[in-house]
Amino acid sequence: MGQRITVGALLGTLAAGALAALAPSAAAQDLAPGVSCDAQGYCHNDTDDIYYITGQVSCSDLSTGPFSGYVDRHSATMIALLCPDDSIPGTMEQGPPTIGPDGTMQPGMMTQSPSTTTINDVVSIQWQTATVDNDRKLGPHGSLS
Repeated sequence: MGQRITVGALLGTLAAGALAALAPSAAAQDLAPGVSCDAQGYCHNDTDDIYYITGQVSCSDLSTGPFSGYVDRHSATMIALLCPDDSIPGTMEQGPPTIGPDGTMQPGMMTQSPSTTTINDVVSIQWQTATVDNDRKLGPHGSLS
């Protein structure tokens, strides 16, 4: 009985360690002095400059793609990180033939099968650069345009 508890505790510890290793890091990554971005897509800018941020996302369908965004002076911004969903259009299918009232074969009815969409999630973020871009003009209500 004591061995079962020890083995169970050991397996539980190993499983917890494996999950912790796979979990994204919660720590922010410094991209420039005073500019950092975290694993959820939030960037913080504690400087007097506007920064243009770039990076790469990895998606659940194993694709990757670039992203970019601006972080205003002394602010925090969520950078839009998107992976395109996979969409497969429906197809036209012909039903089985039927026998008409006069005894002749009639072709089956055409039907449209529905399209399917698979959600494609962001799996990881690789922050790449933070470049000063003070020529970027502020839009209405203080937003970047």
